[in-house]
Amino acid sequence: MKRALRGSLLLLLLTLAAVAALLAWSQQASGLRFWLARTGVQAEGLQGSFWSGLRVEQLRWQGADGTRLELQGLQWQREGLSRQDGRWHLQGRLGAQRLALQTGQPGTEPLRPEALLQSLRLPLDLSLSALKIQELSLDGRHLQGLSLQLQARQDPLWAVQLAPLSLAKGSAQGQAWLQANGQLSAQARWQVPGFDPVQLQAQGSLAALRLQAQFGPAAQAQADLQPLAAQPLQQLRLQLEAFDLRRLHPQWPHTALSGELHAQVDAQQVAELQARISNGAARRLDQDGWPLRALEARLRVPLNDWRGLRVQALALDLGEAARSAGRLALKDPAGLPAQDRWQADLSLQPLRLNALHAGWPAAQLGGALALEQMQDALELRLQGQLQPPGKALGIWQLQAQTRLLQLQPTQFLLSLQGPTGQQLSAQAQQTSPGHWQAQARSQGEWPLPALGPWPAQRSPLQAELKAELTLPSLSLAALREATGQAQLQLQPGTRWLGLPLEGQATWQRAQAGQPAQASLQVQAPASLALTAQEQQTGWMGGWQPLRARVQVDELASLRPWWQPWLQEAAGRLRLQAEQQGGVWQAEVDAAALRLRQPQQARWQLESLQGRGRLDAQTLQAELSLRGLEGAGQSLRLARFSAQGPLEAQAWRLDAEGRSGAQDWRVAGQAQGRWSGGQQDWQALQLDAGPTPASAWLQLREGHLSWQPATGLWNLGPAPLQLLGEPLQLQQARYAPEAWQLRLQGQPRLAPWLRAATAFEWEGGLRTQLEADLQGQGSQLSGSVRLSRLEGDLSLPDDAGQPHALELRTLDLQAQRLGDTASLSLQLASQAHGELQLQLGFDAAEQLTGRLQARLPTLQALEPWLQGSLGGLRLRGRAEADLRVSGRRSLPLIHGPLRVQELALQHPASGFATQDGQVELRFEGAQARLVDSHLGGQPGGTPAERGGQVLATGQLNWQADPQADLQLQAQAWRVLQRYDRQLVLSGDAQLRLRPGQLALQGGFTVDQGRFDLGRADAPVLGEDVRVLRAGTAPVPRSGSAQAGTWQPQVDLRLDLGQRLTVRGRGLQTRATGQLRVQQEPGKPPRWSGQIESNGGRYRAYGQDLEIETGVLSFDKAGLDNPRLDLLAVRPDLEQRVGVRVDGRAQNPRVRLYSEPVLSDTEVLSWLLLGRAPDELGSSDAALLQRAALALLAGEGENPASELMGKLGLTEVSLSPTDEGERVLRVGAQLGRRWSLAYERSLGQAAGSWQLAYRLGQRFTLRARSGEDSGVDGLWVWKFD
Repeated sequence: MKRALRGSLLLLLLTLAAVAALLAWSQQASGLRFWLARTGVQAEGLQGSFWSGLRVEQLRWQGADGTRLELQGLQWQREGLSRQDGRWHLQGRLGAQRLALQTGQPGTEPLRPEALLQSLRLPLDLSLSALKIQELSLDGRHLQGLSLQLQARQDPLWAVQLAPLSLAKGSAQGQAWLQANGQLSAQARWQVPGFDPVQLQAQGSLAALRLQAQFGPAAQAQADLQPLAAQPLQQLRLQLEAFDLRRLHPQWPHTALSGELHAQVDAQQVAELQARISNGAARRLDQDGWPLRALEARLRVPLNDWRGLRVQALALDLGEAARSAGRLALKDPAGLPAQDRWQADLSLQPLRLNALHAGWPAAQLGGALALEQMQDALELRLQGQLQPPGKALGIWQLQAQTRLLQLQPTQFLLSLQGPTGQQLSAQAQQTSPGHWQAQARSQGEWPLPALGPWPAQRSPLQAELKAELTLPSLSLAALREATGQAQLQLQPGTRWLGLPLEGQATWQRAQAGQPAQASLQVQAPASLALTAQEQQTGWMGGWQPLRARVQVDELASLRPWWQPWLQEAAGRLRLQAEQQGGVWQAEVDAAALRLRQPQQARWQLESLQGRGRLDAQTLQAELSLRGLEGAGQSLRLARFSAQGPLEAQAWRLDAEGRSGAQDWRVAGQAQGRWSGGQQDWQALQLDAGPTPASAWLQLREGHLSWQPATGLWNLGPAPLQLLGEPLQLQQARYAPEAWQLRLQGQPRLAPWLRAATAFEWEGGLRTQLEADLQGQGSQLSGSVRLSRLEGDLSLPDDAGQPHALELRTLDLQAQRLGDTASLSLQLASQAHGELQLQLGFDAAEQLTGRLQARLPTLQALEPWLQGSLGGLRLRGRAEADLRVSGRRSLPLIHGPLRVQELALQHPASGFATQDGQVELRFEGAQARLVDSHLGGQPGGTPAERGGQVLATGQLNWQADPQADLQLQAQAWRVLQRYDRQLVLSGDAQLRLRPGQLALQGGFTVDQGRFDLGRADAPVLGEDVRVLRAGTAPVPRSGSAQAGTWQPQVDLRLDLGQRLTVRGRGLQTRATGQLRVQQEPGKPPRWSGQIESNGGRYRAYGQDLEIETGVLSFDKAGLDNPRLDLLAVRPDLEQRVGVRVDGRAQNPRVRLYSEPVLSDTEVLSWLLLGRAPDELGSSDAALLQRAALALLAGEGENPASELMGKLGLTEVSLSPTDEGERVLRVGAQLGRRWSLAYERSLGQAAGSWQLAYRLGQRFTLRARSGEDSGVDGLWVWKFD
């Protein structure tokens, strides 16, 4: 730095001397040459004068210390010369094309500030408005486009202004002042586009100067300089705060460096550097980071000879910012290598390798690392411990050594010993340039990592590897060009996945450029032998098999090997193939195979046999398959054969099987020919279906070709029938990266719709179909058009009656070309309205489209709803006008969708609503439901309008699709069937989020009536399907998978005060509250209770009054509440009745009495209303009623039903005390009034009885007949 400073000052003095010379000899160039020669300056090409302008082509000067100065293209232009305040003032412009300065040896005596200031004083004031140097070379350092403004006065002595300068891919500018008293100050700014500027500031004197630099707020530096000293730098301090190295270079890693770097120079010109830096953004290498958490270092370096560098201390903390992965530290101080030997020892604390790079093993490495240099060779030795993941694997002892010669490895040694006797030794030696010998041996039980689908495990591995290779270079890519041989031997005792494994693998290549050969032989429960040769177009990554043999006597014995894919495997398999002398032979034999994947059906195969032979002249191949069954499918028999000369082969395929309940057959035949590297099949015929007359697929006179070299398949023009509809196949091509399909025809659409959907379409709609499709990789292009020619479509209703769509127009077009696509649909029905759709997107994925629909009646949609909502009747009209824009990733829709006069009716359930209206307004990436309701008539209260449901909400697909819906019911008649009536009021909120469904709200029953005695119409079970005539059975798919919604439900139901329930002997009014809750992943949970408020319960032939009736719901579920029912017979002096408790699925019915009586006494009071000791001869009547009650069960028997229709409550036949039979018929007129008629079967006369019960003990009775009168009965019980 001192030399550069002196050179710059010398340059300035010479320039000023030249200016002084110009003043003396300004009129003559010869005088200027004379003066320059006396100062030792050589000048060439002097032109002009000081006053008019001067040009010097080349100027050279060399000092006594070896300093050399060269100027080319020097130009001077005077701008003014004047005298003010006793001094001359000179103004001008100075420029040069190139200035080169090479400093010489520094002087022995230091330069004093006073002498320098004296030499810099000029006898006149100088002002250069421009000092421009196009190219500046200073001791080999180059600078382009230097532009300055310079002033020399009495004070400040010198002032320099630097114009913006291109420097190191950035822009620099600055200014400096030197005062007459030696004070120096300077400011500069340097900025690279995209980075923070570097601010420089210098303040001090020529004897002591302080330089400060700031690189944004993250880096600050301060240096103390003595500019004229032999070593100018005295002290340096660098402070960092979250500094990112990527701000210096875009390809450097992200960092957040914080800390301090301090350098101090002592009197012996030795600098001591201390650094302590941390990295707050440390992360793994695979995350584009730098896995250095902290650095601590101390170094000493002589400034006059950097080769004396000595590292006193060094410690690196590696890992990510949140967690250390290990430390690397220098044990003893080390310096740069001497001439003969140099050594450095480092300690490596346990280092987690995967914390430095995710692709490295999850192991810890620790130990001692030694680096030693002897002459031209460098050895690296590592001795330490390797701990694999998991404590169960223990600690492994590791020794590794490598020798580098001119930084190229020549030897490798590795030794690894496990905690339970595992040993691995390997060595590789370079015997001559490019020639390597390697050996490796393994013993013991090794922890093998996870390999593909197989888990990590511990397996005995007894192996030995020997190799002798010649490599052009030491890299993985060079292995493809290696020559030599290698052999891997698996010795007895080796096991993998618990199964014994023996074998060997060999590889060899005799000379460079020749194909390599490899062989593999494995002996296990199954045997495998494979020999292959390297080729440019091989089947397996550039390898062509020559011989292969696989034999498995029992697949079940290989369970650990196939378990990742299969749940079950059994049977025998043998496969053999060989190529010899241009002749291929192959055989396959399998029997009793059973295969089953997890959660899938079992497939089993009775037998598979095949053999083939191919040579240059003939082809013979046979394949026979029997008894393939699984997943409801069955292939009973399949035979394939191909034989004959290659120029005229006969191919045939016959197969028969069963799919569900439908038998099918496939038959095909063709004439094959091999010529010019291409296989052709002429006269190709193919039939697939139940019978040839009703085939699903028929192909006639097809021409199929295959080119093995390119993998191209081509099917030429041929007539084709798909589900009985004729088509013309124009072309079908398939290649590994491209395909094409072209066909056309006039098919009827109904058969295709029946096969593709669950609806039984009918009708004679005939269409024009044209398809031209191509594929290139994953890109699809082409066009499809389907348009109506004639006819119509219809769908049957529940009764099987067809409903015609009355189509006038049907035109569907789809087209894609490159990155653009379009879709259009025109549908018009005379009875059901019109629909038009245009949709497309361009290369920028911008969407454009419009949907217009006008449906005057929604009745045509009824058949579409029969699958899940059979019997639903739909009325109303709808219209929509929607415009589509935006992008494919975020469609934007604008416009309304309206449904008016909406009426829904489901007679089977009793649900019915009418006069509904739904309006959905699409506004970009959202849709709002406004002015929407179901049910009700205009005007009046909600009850007078029949109730209604108001709906509001919105749907948003800006990011993740989500929807919110609010429902409010106002006296809404949900059910209106004759035996089911329900009116609800309340509100609910539905929220849909990706994978989540939240429903909460509450409803109150305003009014309701349920007749439990009326049963629903019988329905078919889910496993029953009805097939109408002319429809083919379609195989049923597997069970529906559970939805992906995670429901969160919280609903409350208040039964109100006007809900009545009757039937099955019960007639009451139900009140109470229910609540259903459900959390994601859990079943619904019901809580609350239903109470019976009064009413009657008919049991044992009697009408009982319900005193207590409670159904309590808990975690047992909705269909199994807890019961608490008490029904007593009214107006008896003895309190008797029936109690029901337990669960609904397991109720307990008991007789009840208070005080407690025996069952006989309770039955007597319950059935006859009197004590058992008063029965006398009427036990028969008691048995009759008990029998009727038992026969009735939980409902009513036919006798009770008939009595109810006649208004009777009592019919009995009982004997009297005289032995006669008396028929008694009675009716309960009210709670206290009853009327009865009695007549003896042996007499013609009868009697009427009218009774009024005044209380539990007193009854007033009036009789008419043979004995008429009025009785007052008082009942008194006593023991």
